[in-house]
Amino acid sequence: SLNKLGLAGIIILSFNPFDLFNIGFCLSFACLFGIILFVGIFTIRTKGKSAKMLSSSLAMTTATSVSTIPFMAKYFGYFSFIGFIANIFLLPVFVFIFNFIIISAIITLIIEPTILLSLINIVLNAFTNLSVAVSSLDFMIVDLCKIGIVGIIAYMVLLYLLANKFFITKYTKLALSIILV
Repeated sequence: SLNKLGLAGIIILSFNPFDLFNIGFCLSFACLFGIILFVGIFTIRTKGKSAKMLSSSLAMTTATSVSTIPFMAKYFGYFSFIGFIANIFLLPVFVFIFNFIIISAIITLIIEPTILLSLINIVLNAFTNLSVAVSSLDFMIVDLCKIGIVGIIAYMVLLYLLANKFFITKYTKLALSIILV
């Protein structure tokens, strides 16, 4: 998977090398890097559909947060724990909304789309209002020191070594990853 991610990066950068300094490119690839390396490590084996969904959401949020910290420091100078906590619970909501929209799009081929579009609009407006309310809570924002490209590279190499090369237990990796956050 890392090979495919690297190939995708090379292809994108071959068309526009300046994308390397684009925050969207950096965060997208850092998120995927973290997902590939850490979701399996962070996923807690549970029973029950709700517990599995929460475990999966927690693993995904932790993996992406750990891997994007240096870019958050470089480009924004802070990390929001409110965003981290909100993502744990909002990620399953995104999945539900996405599936709802896909099913609605198929149904609109059969019936009048006005009712379904109104429902989608209500759900998306509620979600937007919730996101705005959560983002206005700034008491859990941690200021980060700005780091340069060398610091980012060192951090990402450390993450790779932590995930793949060291023969340490899963729980030690999890603890070290939380410390990195």
